[in-house]
Amino acid sequence: MQFSVVVPVYNVERYLNDCLQSILNQNYTDFEVILIDDGSTDQSGAICDEWGEKNNNVHVIHTENKGLSCARNTGIRMAKGDYLVFVDSDDWIEKNSLKGFDEIIEKTHPEIIETRLIEEYGDRTVIKDQHYSNYLQQEFTRERALNWILYETDDTWPAPKRICKRLFIIENDLFFADGRLQEDIDWTTRLCCCAMLFAGCAQPWYHYRMKREGSITNNIHAKYITDVIEMAAIDRRMCESNDVYTKKAFNTMMCSVYIAINLYKYCSKEDQQIVSLCIKRNMWIFEYMPSMKYRIFAYMVKCIGVEKSLKLLSHLG
Repeated sequence: MQFSVVVPVYNVERYLNDCLQSILNQNYTDFEVILIDDGSTDQSGAICDEWGEKNNNVHVIHTENKGLSCARNTGIRMAKGDYLVFVDSDDWIEKNSLKGFDEIIEKTHPEIIETRLIEEYGDRTVIKDQHYSNYLQQEFTRERALNWILYETDDTWPAPKRICKRLFIIENDLFFADGRLQEDIDWTTRLCCCAMLFAGCAQPWYHYRMKREGSITNNIHAKYITDVIEMAAIDRRMCESNDVYTKKAFNTMMCSVYIAINLYKYCSKEDQQIVSLCIKRNMWIFEYMPSMKYRIFAYMVKCIGVEKSLKLLSHLG
């Protein structure tokens, strides 16, 4: 089997049928769909079962609610396909997606295929990386691919952006960090350190539903920030690597740490205290400063403390 499409599902009854219809309507047949119902409390689980009963290549597993990372990891472990495709259950994909990936695989046999996304805002559609469609059609060396991921693309982190060879993921223990939010940041950073064989797919294929009501990105709280800090602390060993791109991957991750802590201003006072304590516990990672703005932040922490420095950072933008 060429592809395993891994779809974590949690309380998306409004969108789930459209998502699954787009996958099962592919003009390609050599794939399976793995639906992980992550403890949904609406009708999502029943919808999964209906699709599983009607389609031999749709496999359903129901679990307790453990989060997106655990659901994806369950899907990876169940998968039989040579390549993994991650699709979130409120999004949808183009009809020729899997056929296009298959053609690329037959030519290049990559560990990772880098792709382009389409953002859907309800009243408008934004095709990402318009200025780099030709870039993805050229030979994708590791240097070129990592330059794309870390510096050039509009969307560095989303897991659905990457079509991954299953054995490469398993052999390099590239599972998602259990129980974390923004887990794609850590996962993509580690992937950049391991992958050697890349290919590019210039055709946008994935419709990413933005600003959905109830979506996690519309509810900023402490864990949304502290998880990024703590994952960076765990991955700090990357900055000691002899591989220049591993160091660059960690540097890009640190940019996301600073972006995350800039969300401090949207948190409640209680959550702001949690964020502040997390920064104090992991202060040593802030010696890695990817730009002058963040050097100012690190310097101000030493001078006036974490809380005042966070307020200063919010004014810096």
